[in-house]
Amino acid sequence: MLNKTCVDPFLTTNLGQALQNADANTIILMGLWTNYVVEATARHASDMGYRVFLVRECCASNTVENHEFTINKILPTICYVVSVKDTLAALE
Repeated sequence: MLNKTCVDPFLTTNLGQALQNADANTIILMGLWTNYVVEATARHASDMGYRVFLVRECCASNTVENHEFTINKILPTICYVVSVKDTLAALE
């Protein structure tokens, strides 16, 4: 279990160590505050060399405008923004 106490879960949890222990190279993100927590996590993971996928329909923010701007303008420069359908197909 991870007890997140700040915006970036890599900073105050053992997430990085858990991913390293699992020999992970890919992260699939979903969550709240697309333009805040999800973006911070995607940035950090990308900077650490992970291949990052963000599931478009599984994220939300405080406003539709903030969510859409981040999904359409910011996150595509950091990670792969994908659909639920494509995510599920890739996992099968």
